[in-house]
Amino acid sequence: MKLQLKMVLLNSIVMSISIITIGMFFNNYIITKLQDYAKQDMQSFAKSISSQFDATVQMMDFISEQQLGYMKVLSAIQLLSKSNREEIPPNFLLQAKREVESSLRTYTIGKNYYRVNFFNSNGVFVTSNTNIYSADDTEAVFHAFYSGTEDKATSVTLTPPRRDPWGDEDAPKVYSLVRSVRGTETPSYIEVQTLYEDLEQLYNSEAIQYDKIALINSEGKLFFSQLTQDQELELMTQVQKTPYDQWRLSDENGESSVSVVYSPYSKIYTVTARSSEGTNKIASSINSITLFILTAFCLASTLVVFLSSRYLTKPIRRLTKQIEMTSLENLDYGFDFSNPNNELVVLSEAYKQLLRRLTDSINRENKMRKLQGQAELNALQAQINPHFINGVLNVISYRGLASGDPGISTICDNLARMLRYTTNTKQNIVTVKDELEYVQMYFYLMSSRYQNQLEYDIHVDEDVSILPLPKMVFQQLVENAVDHGFRHTTDTMRVSLKGWADASFWHITVSDNGCGFNDSVLRSIQHEFDGLRDRVKQDGLHLKTEIGGMGLVNTYARLLLFYGSEVKLKIDNNLPDAGACVQLTLPLERE
Repeated sequence: MKLQLKMVLLNSIVMSISIITIGMFFNNYIITKLQDYAKQDMQSFAKSISSQFDATVQMMDFISEQQLGYMKVLSAIQLLSKSNREEIPPNFLLQAKREVESSLRTYTIGKNYYRVNFFNSNGVFVTSNTNIYSADDTEAVFHAFYSGTEDKATSVTLTPPRRDPWGDEDAPKVYSLVRSVRGTETPSYIEVQTLYEDLEQLYNSEAIQYDKIALINSEGKLFFSQLTQDQELELMTQVQKTPYDQWRLSDENGESSVSVVYSPYSKIYTVTARSSEGTNKIASSINSITLFILTAFCLASTLVVFLSSRYLTKPIRRLTKQIEMTSLENLDYGFDFSNPNNELVVLSEAYKQLLRRLTDSINRENKMRKLQGQAELNALQAQINPHFINGVLNVISYRGLASGDPGISTICDNLARMLRYTTNTKQNIVTVKDELEYVQMYFYLMSSRYQNQLEYDIHVDEDVSILPLPKMVFQQLVENAVDHGFRHTTDTMRVSLKGWADASFWHITVSDNGCGFNDSVLRSIQHEFDGLRDRVKQDGLHLKTEIGGMGLVNTYARLLLFYGSEVKLKIDNNLPDAGACVQLTLPLERE
């Protein structure tokens, strides 16, 4: 596939994916915001409706409460509610009714209420508007419509809309606030009635024609509804079974958007429902516009990529042709581009440098061939020398036994075993147990050298002895204690090696009773350790080629490369006792 075609395809795919991703995100963002705004609008609308209804109920409650705020009216109501009314003079009862009627009329003149009533279970009924009273049997009306009111736990009850029970068959539909009168011998009530058509005029206005409204109490009784009959049944079913923030309503287009506000004052749920048809149409329009814009952007980006790639690949094709013509015979052949762009200048210079490096590499290769033979000879010699030394040690061991000196034989045997351990290049990773065996041989040789002035003890837990580590780690720690710790003293040398493990790490300590370290040496070693740790983090395994020799720094470097950055090598003096202590902390699991 040609480079130009690859560039067109790759850039078109990348730009198309980017444009589509951004477009989808933007489209979803707009639709989500639209839905959020619609929910907020519905919630605000529901709160407004709830506030309007609460204001109406509050005024009705105020009227009913005011009637009981005057002692004359309250005394008249108590007299009319006596259980032994037959014992009360009729003129007293008539005067009490007039007092109550006068109060009801006084506080309802000019108010937007249908009427205000007082009634009790004795059959007494007093109203602010006697012209619209037609109930023949007041006691029968009370038991038919209000007999359950006295069982309410609260003193105020809202009754849902119904035909005025105190009127005739043509009486208008009203809803009422009924307040029970405390301190009467028989159940007595003040009722404030409001026409249902007032709610219809308020909620059927042109300003709210795009939402459907319903008012319903916790018992599932509707106070007002613009919902369909199926939606009303669905709503009444959910009132007593489902939390109001989970109410759902269906319509012919699917599920309507629903917002519910509960008023603790009136104990009425205000429900606003909005058909999803309008929102779906707007979302569909947004999707269509977004798709058109995305398609236009994708086509335009593809055209731009095609034209630009055609211009950019023209000099690249010339360079490709020149590279194809290059061979070992014409490496020094010069070439030039007329008016190349900046990228081609860099590319042509890189190609010239490549030719020069190739020439240098060929020259170095010829020199390396001459040195290869000598290197192979040296490698063979390096393999022969350890075998030769082992042979000599075996001869000395044999001569020691022959001369009756088994100590010489033991020394030679240990030295030969140590030599085989250190020169075995096939096994660079060993176990703690292998290292301890090597350290035991080293201590034996050092004890022989210092004529038993060296005392040592080794205590390592069994679960630590099977753990892996690089070869020649413990020997470096022990050798550091023997060679440097007792350089300026003739006292008996004591070296202790201990090993144990905890939940995540295992530890090795080597301590002695020597002269210890001075502060400057400790700071210098710690500085080397810190620098080495930083270089391992940056260069990783490339640091292997920069580590040479043996010693604590070399040991720390090899452990860092093997176990990772969690390795800790701490060197300190045994205070207040004499000597030094080297503690090695290694993770149980390698990085």
